[in-house]
Amino acid sequence: MIERVLGPGEVVIAGRPTLMFGSNNYLGLTLHPDVTEAARRAILEYGTGTTGSRTANGTLGIHEDLEREFADWFGKRHAIIFSTGYQANLSLIGGLCGAGDVILIDRDSHASIYDATRQTAAQVIGFRHNSAESLRKKLERLPASGRNRLVVVEGLYSIRGDVAPLRDIVDVCRSHGAYVLVDEAHSLGTYGRTGLGCAEDQGVLDQVDFVVGTFSKSLAGIGGVCVSNHSELRALHFLARAYVFTASGSPSNVASVSAAVKVVRTHPELRDQLWANVRRVLRASCSAAHTPEQLTKALDILGRVGAEIGVTRAVGSLSS
Repeated sequence: MIERVLGPGEVVIAGRPTLMFGSNNYLGLTLHPDVTEAARRAILEYGTGTTGSRTANGTLGIHEDLEREFADWFGKRHAIIFSTGYQANLSLIGGLCGAGDVILIDRDSHASIYDATRQTAAQVIGFRHNSAESLRKKLERLPASGRNRLVVVEGLYSIRGDVAPLRDIVDVCRSHGAYVLVDEAHSLGTYGRTGLGCAEDQGVLDQVDFVVGTFSKSLAGIGGVCVSNHSELRALHFLARAYVFTASGSPSNVASVSAAVKVVRTHPELRDQLWANVRRVLRASCSAAHTPEQLTKALDILGRVGAEIGVTRAVGSLSS
């Protein structure tokens, strides 16, 4: 149990100050002064909660302001925010897909994606992790018809910690008439030139139909978002049960996330520092090796992990 929080990366456990390496507070914004002040002001202005869903009395001006902020950041026409990241996938997949549709998911997908598919009447098909070829074969076996096909992948996988080959996956989807949904929960704020995630980092953001993100990691809050150019996204206000029957995000949380988005957009050096820290840890894993066998193993891990997370193409590039 965490007894106190001393800073973004330091807590007190059993009475002892402890470095926190198990957090998703990637950019350290939970105690950023702009973020905490925005939360404080929102409580004073709007109170502690909305006491209603977005379709009832739970839509405040700050909810729609945040949606416009995300749409502008991603360069998409539409955005919708959710009370949790988990709810975002439940609402989106459950609201968009129905009887006669087909959902194809990476077999190492997050639990929220699996749970979302279970609440639909759509056919669900799994394909081999990060394999565009496996996805292609699954799509080719489907009968030619007017059924909608939705491919769901993650940008950065929480289970394995590796990055999806989004360009290859997008190419397969485009050649087979399938929509693409990318969950950027762990990559939002950390990957890409402006922090929009792995789709931006790999140059395919404009070809992804739906992008899902979460607030509970880089954005230091709780909630989720989906952005898209498809007008069907707006229909989720009325069609997605997980959205319709859940109270909207609290004013303090929505305001703090809005402030966090502004920090991420205006301070790219936070992202640079994060990757500098990653490289430092990877170097340390090599320098801790004492025997030739340990060094060989460390270098192998360094090269494999570094390549998977996009830090380096080869071990030698870390020497610069």
